[in-house]
Amino acid sequence: MLDQQIFKKRRKEFLRHITEADGGIVILAAGTEQERNPEVNHEFRQESNFYYLTGLESPDAIAVFDPQSRKPYTLFVHPRDPKKELWLGPSVGPEEAVKHFGADQAETIESLESRIKNLASTTNTLWHHFGSRSDIDETVHRCLKELQLKQRGGVRAPDTIRDPFPLIAGMRLRKSASEITALQKAINVTAQGFSDCFKTVRPGLKEYQLRATLEYAFRRKGVTRHGYAPIVASGTGTCILHNPHDRTTVKNNSLVLIDAGAEWEYYSADITRTFPANGTFTKEQRTVYEIVLEAQERAIAMVKPGAFLKDIEEKTRAFMTKALLKKKIIATEKHSFFPHRLGHWLGLDVHDVGRYDIVLESGMVLTIEPGIYLKKSKEVAREYWNIGIRIEDDIIVTRSGHQNLSERIPKDPDNLERMILTAQKHS
Repeated sequence: MLDQQIFKKRRKEFLRHITEADGGIVILAAGTEQERNPEVNHEFRQESNFYYLTGLESPDAIAVFDPQSRKPYTLFVHPRDPKKELWLGPSVGPEEAVKHFGADQAETIESLESRIKNLASTTNTLWHHFGSRSDIDETVHRCLKELQLKQRGGVRAPDTIRDPFPLIAGMRLRKSASEITALQKAINVTAQGFSDCFKTVRPGLKEYQLRATLEYAFRRKGVTRHGYAPIVASGTGTCILHNPHDRTTVKNNSLVLIDAGAEWEYYSADITRTFPANGTFTKEQRTVYEIVLEAQERAIAMVKPGAFLKDIEEKTRAFMTKALLKKKIIATEKHSFFPHRLGHWLGLDVHDVGRYDIVLESGMVLTIEPGIYLKKSKEVAREYWNIGIRIEDDIIVTRSGHQNLSERIPKDPDNLERMILTAQKHS
């Protein structure tokens, strides 16, 4: 778990941003538990923005920030319930919220509405993200309506509602040293999962057996949660971008595509590798693979402060189009062989927050993931039908350029073949 001083430092910066944006009161809601079926909930994961500023994993909590107060950070949590703790273990009550999570003061959830009304009557601006928690949206609406009805009697009511999420997104976009450490740990664990899959893969396996290999490696290294559901696809499934099914038998001469990322201290890796099930690329598979690999290497080389991701993507797309046309793999430059973006921000969320119309800066972390997906089509040469290849790495922008955080995961086609064939020979 990250040190609480890290969250304290983030809150200080956040309060400064709020003050610079004309101040106001901020209401930030935690996530809630979601029912899977009667008496069974989905595994709870805290809402990322709430976690980023509090480090608190309790569901239903509320953080209220008042930059003008001597106690600017208040947490509202459920009171401790011995009967509930008998089933679910210790919880965080008001006392623990102050003692262990740095709150200046803490109260129970029951007092939230009255506190919001009191605080809202002292400011012109209320910061709240509508849409993430309907119960808190309704509470805020009631408070505002009541205050507005009392304005004739001299009661003050906020006249401006602002969303705090863009401010937090701006903070999350540039990673600190502790965040990079967590990301690197997630990537290293993911690397072990891929290594085990390279050693395990062979024709005749079910895709879900490879997923089990991956997940066992994660658990063995202490990871209890994925950044997202792993994608394990083979054969024609490699042309389905987020293939949700992993029930197919891996066939001889087919490719296997795995897109996966372990999560460590809430930070997610996001890696994709494509490799031959029998340890040898066919001629056509290797041709396409080498185009994707060179495209990725060119794209990564362009990552540096001052660059635009959009420009890198356009150049990468143009390179792959030209290469496919030159080898007569596709018949027209309008073919949609690459339907997704070149990359995305990475951090607390696998598709992390932040604008994309900005220049790259030191500390930003993004994926670079070109892909070519050649479904059966008149516009694709028959021998290349159903070849889908994606290669994805996690890149940090540095002061002098970039660093590939996932470079230890093999992707050179000769190395991949050698690893897989050696493992199959000795199995």
